[in-house]
Amino acid sequence: MAQKTMNVEVHGIEKLKRNIRKAQKAFYTQLENICREAAEKIRDDAKSRVPVDTGRLQENIMVDTVEITKNGVEIGIGVKGGQQGDTFYWYFVEYGHQKDDNYPAQPFLRPAFDENEEEVKRMIKKGVMEMLERILD
Repeated sequence: MAQKTMNVEVHGIEKLKRNIRKAQKAFYTQLENICREAAEKIRDDAKSRVPVDTGRLQENIMVDTVEITKNGVEIGIGVKGGQQGDTFYWYFVEYGHQKDDNYPAQPFLRPAFDENEEEVKRMIKKGVMEMLERILD
């Protein structure tokens, strides 16, 4: 039996690759914005829960993009300057001081996360669905 072959020539592959890379970058930028906006809900709640003395700790509760990879976006919510900065004491406020009963835990980050986790998931899901609808429309 004779074999038949067909040659197909495709033009514009490099342009297609560039456009896919651009679309991917735009997707992750939009995903980052969606996640940051959702994380701000936790940040705002943490700010409302933190005990205020000088206000430095409250002012330094931040949302920050930790990493963007091909697997997703990692957003952090925490205290700026936490380890060596002037707000290092956030840890003792959140967890208390084991050796001193005068410094009991006054958690603000964990409760803010726990209280808002489901709403934040809904916000992210809604944002991603809206973004995909715009892309696919």
